[in-house]
Amino acid sequence: MKKIHELQADAVVLQSTDVKQYSSLLIHNTLESNGLGLASSFQDGFIIARLKAMKQGTRNLRSWKLASLIGLCGLLIVFLSCGQELDSEVEIIEQQKDRLTIDTGSEEEVLTVVEELPAFKGGMNAFYHYLRMEMRYPLEARKSSVEGRVDVQFIVEKDGSLSNVKVLEGIGAGCDEEAVRVIQKSPPFNPGKQRGRPVRVRMVIPIIFELDPVRKNRDNSSQGIIIIEKAAVKASKPEVVANYENGEWFGTIKDEHGEPLAGANIVIEGSSQGTTSTLDGTFNLAAPRSKDIIISFVGYETIKVEGE
Repeated sequence: MKKIHELQADAVVLQSTDVKQYSSLLIHNTLESNGLGLASSFQDGFIIARLKAMKQGTRNLRSWKLASLIGLCGLLIVFLSCGQELDSEVEIIEQQKDRLTIDTGSEEEVLTVVEELPAFKGGMNAFYHYLRMEMRYPLEARKSSVEGRVDVQFIVEKDGSLSNVKVLEGIGAGCDEEAVRVIQKSPPFNPGKQRGRPVRVRMVIPIIFELDPVRKNRDNSSQGIIIIEKAAVKASKPEVVANYENGEWFGTIKDEHGEPLAGANIVIEGSSQGTTSTLDGTFNLAAPRSKDIIISFVGYETIKVEGE
């Protein structure tokens, strides 16, 4: 390290001092420090190496070359710094690529429709099994020979819990209340998702209460059978306003309450070109006027807007 510093010092001094003058001074000081003994003064050979380096005047860096090198180093540092910032920005973009602020102005944009329906943890068959094991045919209904179908509606919330459980079509005699009770205490679902974001989804499940006229209970009432049919999404109709102008479709998409639907898929029919609605429910999609567009959102009816 000491030798490197000495060579660096030589280079700095030679920027303002003649090579011959500085060489003579270096030799003189070396001899004095070693008692003017020529052999011992140059024994390690490093002084000679320094002198040879200084003698090669044509290979030495002039001051302007050194300044240029320093400038280039500075530019390299700036470039590397900018590169690190760019890498950080790319990483942020990658983390946010599934968010809803998507540029909708490109006709060539390829859209992957990502819509996931809610599902019971363990699968829907596990949900049906849970209902069959927990639900009881009410005594009042069995004694009164009440049977029929109960349609129960519920909402799978963003956290997977079930809310707003209510009967759409019932038969009374305690059957409606029993169906609501069991669904209200259900374990959570995996929520529905629109482009990776959890959304609320309304579902309906039919439950059939049926009596066996042959088999009797000890109280002489007919034995009851409960049949769980498949649950289905109860699709709401979105409010869509769409217009065509200057080579593109544009408009707004709202839910049944008039609130913006962010992340709805808008696709040119028969293609993979499309876009998604922004946070305020608006969209723009470049397309030929003759092309129809398809608008979809999990839990909502699919809307077709026809071109000309």
